[in-house]
Amino acid sequence: MSHDLYQTPTHFILELIQNADDNIYPPEVTPSLTLTSSGAESTTLRIDCNEAGFTFEQIDALAGIGASTKTASSHRQRRYIGEKGIGFKSVFKAADVVKIASGYYEFRFDRRESLGMVLPIASPFPVEHRLSNHTQFLLLLKDKQTHQRIRADLRVIEPHLLIFLRRLRRLRIQTDDAQRVFQVQYDMSNTTLGEIVTITTSEGVGCSSSKTDYIVVRSSCDQMPDNEKRKGVQTTEITLAFPIDGSERPKIGKQKAFAFLPVDDFGFKVSPGDPNLSKK
Repeated sequence: MSHDLYQTPTHFILELIQNADDNIYPPEVTPSLTLTSSGAESTTLRIDCNEAGFTFEQIDALAGIGASTKTASSHRQRRYIGEKGIGFKSVFKAADVVKIASGYYEFRFDRRESLGMVLPIASPFPVEHRLSNHTQFLLLLKDKQTHQRIRADLRVIEPHLLIFLRRLRRLRIQTDDAQRVFQVQYDMSNTTLGEIVTITTSEGVGCSSSKTDYIVVRSSCDQMPDNEKRKGVQTTEITLAFPIDGSERPKIGKQKAFAFLPVDDFGFKVSPGDPNLSKK
């Protein structure tokens, strides 16, 4: 576990977003995740998700190593993108104590105690932070420097990452009095262009929203090579998203590559074949 945890890049926030995308949500809710960092002097980060509450098996998987509930059914395994145990434990890059509340369960992990990273300790979740019908994590960060780095990371999260996730439809990022909300909508009614994805971005309270439309093309890739961390998974989906303007013309610009989450900006400039557009 130490190798997987400490040899990976320190973008644990994206790993938490990935875990949230793997969650199961009640049918009546819009799958949503909120990341809150409040107060310049604070050394906490709160994560709220309106998923269905934890089962005992899920808590066991969260505490264990390589015991994810995602491997319970091989025919569903390909639909999951994270590794629950390792993905969650990435929080210990930034926090010594993590308090958790979900359903009827309230407990904490404390790396300062013996086996504290894998042994849940019964502990009440702070009442002032508790939200009903949510799974919540409260990270007690190591120091103010860590808090400042996290706040900087929160500011650069981009809305279009929602296109490449599967379940999350809404992401809210709150820092002090600044708020950004990203929401994704899917439309299959355009018979000419096919699938259209709209990303809505709202900043501040009561501020106007901006929208960006994308043409999305998906293709299934079979016979993937074996991977130790994805045993039995031989199928994956390749997704291309082309931004378009209000006249359904492509917007040419640099686009990032994603492996569900952003990987890097490789400088791709892609045109969907409009002969009237000059190549750049």
